[in-house]
Amino acid sequence: MRVLVISRSFFPANRAASYRSYSWALYLKNHGVTPVFITRNWNTEEEVRDQRGNVIASGTRLKKEVVEDCDTYYVPYRAVRSIRYAVKGGLMKWLSKPFLILEHIREYAFWLNEAGDIYKYALSHIRGQDDSYDKILVTAPPYVFLKIGSRLSKETGIPWIADYRDEWNSRGSIVRNAKTKNNLLRRFDVFRKNNLMLEKGWLKSCQFITINTKPGVRNLKEIFPEKRIFEVPNGFLDDELKLTELSGFETFTMLYSGTLYNSQKVELLLDACKEILDETPEFSIRLTFVGLGRKKDQVLRIEEYLGDKSFIFEPTSVVSKEKALEMSQMAHVLLMFAHEGNDSVAPSKLYEYVSLEKPVLLAPSDGGVMQQTLSSTGQAFACETIDQIKAAIRHWSEELESTGKINFKIDQALKYQHNRKVHAEKLAYILKSESYE
Repeated sequence: MRVLVISRSFFPANRAASYRSYSWALYLKNHGVTPVFITRNWNTEEEVRDQRGNVIASGTRLKKEVVEDCDTYYVPYRAVRSIRYAVKGGLMKWLSKPFLILEHIREYAFWLNEAGDIYKYALSHIRGQDDSYDKILVTAPPYVFLKIGSRLSKETGIPWIADYRDEWNSRGSIVRNAKTKNNLLRRFDVFRKNNLMLEKGWLKSCQFITINTKPGVRNLKEIFPEKRIFEVPNGFLDDELKLTELSGFETFTMLYSGTLYNSQKVELLLDACKEILDETPEFSIRLTFVGLGRKKDQVLRIEEYLGDKSFIFEPTSVVSKEKALEMSQMAHVLLMFAHEGNDSVAPSKLYEYVSLEKPVLLAPSDGGVMQQTLSSTGQAFACETIDQIKAAIRHWSEELESTGKINFKIDQALKYQHNRKVHAEKLAYILKSESYE
């Protein structure tokens, strides 16, 4: 079976989104599926940046390369026009507003960005093939890429599959930042209503849908009850995390890696830490938030909440993925915070945490994907109250003080079920049989 995979993020892009499609390049061919990839240009040497460092273009001509024995086509990249104008600042930033609105309208959303360029090349590529494709698989976000699959299928007659790395309009409500209430378009949900119309129109023609979580399947079924929808999780790659023996931090350290949102109620953990320090002033603990230093509003949020106990809080600047993983290995406990009102969020760090084989304090818990995934390997320490968190922290701290480490191991067979090899095999089965039991 030959499958044309269209994915904005792909090798050599060093970003979480690229690993889903890259894992298919690694493993699908082992299960009777030959993938060919079309993506945007990711060659950093060909990038054109503005004065603020934003990439506004990359590459000037189509390039073909072989990645993991798979033909891969890199299409020149150009930034969305509103972004090109906005990054210039001043008057041009205000002139970008009309383009931002147009991006959320059916036809303009396609032709004003890279999706239009990739669609035009993909159509030309398919028509130039002697041996046609059996299926087209389009992975999103960006969600406008779903229109590529819809139009290509209409033009060529090849059935297409919509693949979601993350949900779009079907996700539960996520508390937005403070700026939302001052933005009339977002306040009245104008964009989401338009996007839902687009999503329904584009996916009407797809053969079936794959998505990364079971709650995602449930949520999409509410919008597309007639569609076959299958769960194909993300997971971790064997070579993505190279675990080495590292000494832990001297101070008992709990670590969170990545972006923090207002919808994540970190205050529950902060309250527990404050109470512990009130009860035991000499208690030694550090809360490290890797990469959060660039989010000044979130840093201020935590510092103000901790008050005179903010000395335990350590936000770092943005670091390389390798450095972030090294710090995660040295931490004693990893942290996760559910998104309020949403049980279907599966951040990329979820599977990194699985691979790191450390205990994870999930407070508060989502009762969904995060808890289920971490519980499957025995890593989840889900807490809903301050007292539960305090008890867990004191237990870990006492164990570290008495033994010099926190003794924790997971079953390797349980860990392996989250390997991308397993998920690629499942996808291959679905592609060939269009079912999965």
